[in-house]
Amino acid sequence: MRKKRHTKSDKSTHYFNEGTEAAIKEYLLNKELTKKERDNLYVEKIKPAFSKLVENLIYIFGINVDTDYETLKHDCVVFLYENIHKYHTDRDTKAFSYFNIVAKNWLFLKAKQTSRRAKFNVAYNDRNSTDEITKYNLQQAVVEPIEDDVLKNEYFLTVLDEIEKWKAVAKNKKELVVLDAIQQLFDNIDNLNILDKKAIFIYLKELTGMNTKQLCVSINKVRAKYQKFKKRYNNKM
Repeated sequence: MRKKRHTKSDKSTHYFNEGTEAAIKEYLLNKELTKKERDNLYVEKIKPAFSKLVENLIYIFGINVDTDYETLKHDCVVFLYENIHKYHTDRDTKAFSYFNIVAKNWLFLKAKQTSRRAKFNVAYNDRNSTDEITKYNLQQAVVEPIEDDVLKNEYFLTVLDEIEKWKAVAKNKKELVVLDAIQQLFDNIDNLNILDKKAIFIYLKELTGMNTKQLCVSINKVRAKYQKFKKRYNNKM
């Protein structure tokens, strides 16, 4: 279900612009707003941007699920609304980048959930009879709540967004190649059978075409960036 990663542009979209960014900050930070004022602010200035963002992601990635388009779009927008408080305005990440990743991840997980249901139904299609309680319990094990998965991945999403920033200021081609390779590993993480350090290093060598010395030098630079990011992230929690 995961498609080729689209490089994010530094320019704001026409529907999710500086006005939207400002509205989200006001919604989260302005404690003097009444509930009615906050609700109106969301409906008038934030919800339209969320709606268009989700609409574009569904179209671009061709998300296929077992519900109709309007329901899928509505549920994703509601998820963004329910988790809007998780966006930290004091971090460097722009609201568009953050909610773009969160919505994309939610849609991918929703598609994966549909795929799991389909596999489950096929497994029982040829059976003459099935104990309903057993079937229900097995289905719950196969189809886990996607909201839980998304929330667990919040740090993971923030790291992906940080990698985009590192790419924008990469000082040489080798460093950029390594960052691209790391992104590819993240994008295909569900397809990797082994995730120990040795296997990851081998994967990176294959993806970058570098020798061991070249790769070690570049990885050490990326590791230094990551340690600084992690410390900064933890201090803001």
